[in-house]
Amino acid sequence: MKQFKTLLAQLLVISSLLLPWATAAALEDFSANGVISKIGISSFSLYHGDAKYRVTPTVKIAIPGVQNAKLGNLKVGDVVSIEGHKIGGRNYVEIIVYYNVDDE
Repeated sequence: MKQFKTLLAQLLVISSLLLPWATAAALEDFSANGVISKIGISSFSLYHGDAKYRVTPTVKIAIPGVQNAKLGNLKVGDVVSIEGHKIGGRNYVEIIVYYNVDDE
């Protein structure tokens, strides 16, 4: 069931990217830093504002010491920096960088 939900979420993101209104003019880049307040299969929320962020199927996640990091490697309370595109009012994350605040 979990695999089905993941596949469905990926298909929804891909199909939304292919819609005619998703032209270069409709794309808006964004970046944000914050603490993860909620995390799910294909989306998460940051304490940085009330925005919900959806993860693209090609998201790049950087966690020091973890190869091939996935969204499941992150947890509520982690400090991250994100970059992505806003399409049709929705935030799609392309890059997530984890910061270990204990090392600073």
